[in-house]
Amino acid sequence: MTMEPDRSAFFGAGPAWLLYGAGALSLALLFWGLARRRGAEPVGWDPRRWLLLAPLWPVAPLRAGLLVLAWWPLWLLALGSALWQAHMWLFPFLRGPAYLVFSRAMDWLGALFTLACGLLFLLRLIFWRKGPGKVSLWAPLLGFAVGFSGFVVEAGRLGAVRPDWAWSSPAGMWLAEFWLGGASDPALAATWWVHAGLSLLSLALLPWVRVAWPGPCAPARPVAS
Repeated sequence: MTMEPDRSAFFGAGPAWLLYGAGALSLALLFWGLARRRGAEPVGWDPRRWLLLAPLWPVAPLRAGLLVLAWWPLWLLALGSALWQAHMWLFPFLRGPAYLVFSRAMDWLGALFTLACGLLFLLRLIFWRKGPGKVSLWAPLLGFAVGFSGFVVEAGRLGAVRPDWAWSSPAGMWLAEFWLGGASDPALAATWWVHAGLSLLSLALLPWVRVAWPGPCAPARPVAS
């Protein structure tokens, strides 16, 4: 099958107003949570802390590294989603070669995020129950569910459509070849909504993710990552 590299916005899983309404609610809860956390725990917006996890590297470099490998791709994936919305509603610039680059970047970022969250959950569950860098147990599990459900959606779509450019999403197409081999329209719609719901839930709960910081200057309560 030959077609211009592109993708459907909702894979037939509308209505669109329900998604955007849920998205608006999720953003409102995100900003409300950020306001509550900042008022309760005034740690400031020091990028060394919330972007680089600076206090954690000297004492727990593996934990810090895995957290960064989940944290940075998360925001890059969010940026990619914003770009896709701009493509749909402002100007269709993610087509052809530009879409192939976009698709490959999002695919690898999603794989990195999902792998990092999975490792964080397993290591937190088995080994990292105490000490610096102890992250909320539910957060990496939810992150893994978001990432994996996204690949299930992508694999089902690619397996069903089989476009010539499918391998520009290598992780998604590998899953389609290895496991799914295509999906029905109702299955695509159901998995799409599961992924969308988990993604919006994780966005709303993001301010409540906790990482225990080391050192005598750490606040009495853990701060958000």
